[in-house]
Amino acid sequence: MQRCPWCEGFDLYREYHDSEWGVPLYDDRSLFERLLLEGAQAGLSWATILKKRENHRRAFDAFDPARIACYDEEKVAALLADPGIVRNRAKVAAAIHNAKAYLALTADGQSFSDFLWHFVDDLRPRINGRQAYESKSRREVSPCRRQHHLDAFEATTHRFRQLDHVWIVGWSFHRPFAERGHE
Repeated sequence: MQRCPWCEGFDLYREYHDSEWGVPLYDDRSLFERLLLEGAQAGLSWATILKKRENHRRAFDAFDPARIACYDEEKVAALLADPGIVRNRAKVAAAIHNAKAYLALTADGQSFSDFLWHFVDDLRPRINGRQAYESKSRREVSPCRRQHHLDAFEATTHRFRQLDHVWIVGWSFHRPFAERGHE
C-alpha cells in the first residue's frame, strides 16, 4: 500500500493510517471519542495520543458522554493522577464540558454525526492541499461548534483536524499520497 509520508517510521502511525485516518466515520460515540482525543492532543504530537489512547478509553469510561458529564472533583483528581493519560486540568475540564455540550446537542434528537457532516456538500469534498484549511467547512464549523459549546480547549486547527481524521474534509487532501479506495 502506498502511504502518506507522515506515517512512515512509526508503527502506530502506520497502523492508524492504514485502518483509521481518513476513513469516513458516522458513529456518534466514535466521533465524540475523536473530539476528546483531539482536545487532549492540543500542543502534543498525535503519536503521544495514539500511545495513550487505550488508557484514555479506560480512564474516560469508554468515552461515554453521559458518564463524563457527571465527573466530579474526585474523578478529576483521579484522572490527573493517572500517568497513562494526558494529565492536564484544562484538557480534563474541556472533556467534561464537551460531554455536557454533546448531550445538550443530542438531547433534541440531532446526531453528532449529522451535526459534523452537514458542513460538507458530499462525502468527497474536492479541496486541494492547503486550500482545504481555508474551506467553507473550516469557516463554518468553528462558530457553529461554539454555538453548541463544543469549543473548550480546542483551536480551529484542532477542530478542522478532527474533520480531516474522520474523512469529512480529508478526501482530496489525502488522495494524492495514498491509495485508500474511498472513491
